[in-house]
Amino acid sequence: MTKKLLALLAGLMLWSAPTSAQPSLVIDPSVDQSKYDFELWRNVVAVVHDNLTKRLNPYVLTITASPNLTGTEGTGCGRVNLYHLNPPRVFAPTVKSDISDPFYTPDWELSRVVFFTNRDQPQLKAVTNAATFKQGPVVPGSIATLFTWGATQGDPEFSATTPLPTASCGGRTQAVFTGSNGRIFPAPLFYCGQSQSNVQVPNELRGPTARVKVRLNETDSNELAVQVTDVDPSIFLVDPAAKTGAVIFLDGGPVNSSRPARAGDIVSVFATGLGAVSPPLPPTGSPAPFNTLYNTTAQVAATIGGINAPVLFAGLAPGFVGLYQINLQVPDKFSTGTGVYAYPLSLAMEGSEGRKVSNEVMLAIQRQE
Repeated sequence: MTKKLLALLAGLMLWSAPTSAQPSLVIDPSVDQSKYDFELWRNVVAVVHDNLTKRLNPYVLTITASPNLTGTEGTGCGRVNLYHLNPPRVFAPTVKSDISDPFYTPDWELSRVVFFTNRDQPQLKAVTNAATFKQGPVVPGSIATLFTWGATQGDPEFSATTPLPTASCGGRTQAVFTGSNGRIFPAPLFYCGQSQSNVQVPNELRGPTARVKVRLNETDSNELAVQVTDVDPSIFLVDPAAKTGAVIFLDGGPVNSSRPARAGDIVSVFATGLGAVSPPLPPTGSPAPFNTLYNTTAQVAATIGGINAPVLFAGLAPGFVGLYQINLQVPDKFSTGTGVYAYPLSLAMEGSEGRKVSNEVMLAIQRQE
């Protein structure tokens, strides 16, 4: 089951950033945007002709002319505008192959123009729940997704070992949480990339509020304030459009319309944000061991189609960091009728701020008389 679950979870936290997380750009009104691509590299956005190819490396943005380059402004150079992200403004005018221009170095043999960015300047756009990508409170020990711009100097990187590292992407990128008590905690990283990082919220973080920032080398991003709460149950989504959740059978196979659950089946639901457990949470960044069950201290209730579903276990998923597993049984009331139907599944918990109900996911159930 572990390998199947790893494969399932590997892609869950790598969806596109929500629209609200994208930066605003100031575009020259004379630019025909339908003919341009947008590419971020560190603290610069380049607006590039569609007949140019693009390549990135750790220190420069290289724009290489294609063999059939047209509409050039100077030998081997296309029309390129640069825009600075913070604040959003025009960073440099349209450039030409003029060696006196300080923003590029022309290479005549390769017909390319190299634009140097002279400093690191990561941007933090949003702090979200990794299961739903919704902005809201964070729970110590849970998994969060940070939407960023220019947060790395290299390729994206998955953390392959545990305990999870607190610096990734070549050891240059960090996510840092500061609690209301002033204590500072680098967060363990599951994944880091230029536009997104997935982290475990440090177990030791204390609210009621916290500040979050991203650090590239020695340069800090802007900080965002977030609320800190004790529980905020959230079920991982596999298909946001269809609201399909991360729900599997005991053999590790996913529950879906091709293989629906039936009355009496036991299924496992994977979530985050279920809060404190007994025994206490493992050290930040460390997986739950296989030889000990970590049960949530607050009771977890589950409903399917508005019908209470017996919860057999709710606690940390063995072998994983920040991931919770809820084993529940499909109620017998779904034994009548025929056909496959999708029913909303949700979790609920009582926390210090009252009753918290998770997002709904759709669970495929086969009804048979």
